[in-house]
Amino acid sequence: MNRVFTCEQCGKEFISKKACKNRIPKFCSSKCYGKSIAKMKICKYCGKSFYNYQNKDFCSMECSGKSRLGKKLSSEHKSKLSAAKKGIKGEKHNQWKGDSVGYAALHEWVKREFGSPMTCEFCGKTVDSTRKIHWANISHRYKRERGDWMRLCVSCHKKYDQNYLAKSAA
Repeated sequence: MNRVFTCEQCGKEFISKKACKNRIPKFCSSKCYGKSIAKMKICKYCGKSFYNYQNKDFCSMECSGKSRLGKKLSSEHKSKLSAAKKGIKGEKHNQWKGDSVGYAALHEWVKREFGSPMTCEFCGKTVDSTRKIHWANISHRYKRERGDWMRLCVSCHKKYDQNYLAKSAA
């Protein structure tokens, strides 16, 4: 049974299909409900009034950022920010997977640890605009050891892997 109600926030009339004897709707929308529970506040930076749902002092991220412009950070604060940005890397990181890491993540680790290869160890070709050099895994077990990786151009890498597959199939 549809009945007509008046919103307590905006005063508009609305029809509710979900009304029953025990539950009478007070608001026409979730927006009006939100406004009713939020407090009106004035932005500390620009002076605009805004509905404050989360106990903030600024109406937007832009005003929050602008409010800090020109303020100097103490050396102690800078060192704490630097330490937090560097974070914990390697085996001490809580998401370190060790040897059970995925293919792409391991190759990213190899590139980060050993750098970008510039010359092929087989044919001696160097990197240019048309040629790439890859890190190729020697044992095909993908260990985190420098001795288990070599620098190969794309064509030598394909030949090396095909040769390995032919040997392992036999």
